[in-house]
Amino acid sequence: HGQEGGGVYAYSFDERNGHLKYIDNQLSKGKDPCHISEDKTEHWVMVANYSSGSLSVLPVEPGGGVGPAVQTIQHTGHGVNPKRQESAHVHFVNIAPNNKDVFVSDLGLDKIFTYELNVKTGHLSDGNPPFVKVSPGAGPRHQVISPDHKFLYLIQEIGGKITAFKYEQSKLTTIQ
Repeated sequence: HGQEGGGVYAYSFDERNGHLKYIDNQLSKGKDPCHISEDKTEHWVMVANYSSGSLSVLPVEPGGGVGPAVQTIQHTGHGVNPKRQESAHVHFVNIAPNNKDVFVSDLGLDKIFTYELNVKTGHLSDGNPPFVKVSPGAGPRHQVISPDHKFLYLIQEIGGKITAFKYEQSKLTTIQ
């Protein structure tokens, strides 16, 4: 693209021969994209941009391609570990089964940010509360929501711990 930052690439998959076919690509609107999630309607993809500490929402076009980002959210700040948390590092985007709640791990800020997805526009708005803190220096990374949709489990890269949260009514409450 001739611009600084990462990209989101779309491919089709041929099940008969196992080959990928390039469709198109767009800028992720941030540096070092490291995780991508698709919403349940298959109309939106959300990209975590690690080094720039941002996340972007891109539309899925007819035919499976991706359009330009409709929104980019920039996190700011730093954590307690000066070598690993000198700035925001968005690492993971988790779209809940209700396709409304979006939980975003920020390794650099020791927070899970909460957003609400508008499935018509692709825009994210702040959740209530807008974030949940984890232990200072823990470095939140990957998450999973339990099959019964009652819990969220988070692994923390720097602290080497797993934290369990109760998940209800769009909110996370630390339980262990």
